[in-house]
Amino acid sequence: MKLLIGILILVELLLILGMACPIFVDNEDHARAVATYIQNPNPESLANLQDEKDKTDAIRLITKIILWGALLLNSVALIFALIIRDKSAEPTAQADRKG
Repeated sequence: MKLLIGILILVELLLILGMACPIFVDNEDHARAVATYIQNPNPESLANLQDEKDKTDAIRLITKIILWGALLLNSVALIFALIIRDKSAEPTAQADRKG
């Protein structure tokens, strides 16, 4: 049980660290839209650039939502593991007090 709790705590810390780091999206279409807008700044290329920016922002948002969900699930699992450990330790603690 100690190993499980240790692993859950490690995952929890890694997820929190992942939240603090920026998310980089390697999107060739976005890079192409930026290059096109720089070479020919017109309303059509600006609209294309904005569409690609919106797609990149959506990818970042989905990634953050997945990280938050994983953090929540891991927190719940950690809390249940700690509760189970405390419940299983109670009978031996009571037996020690009687003896």
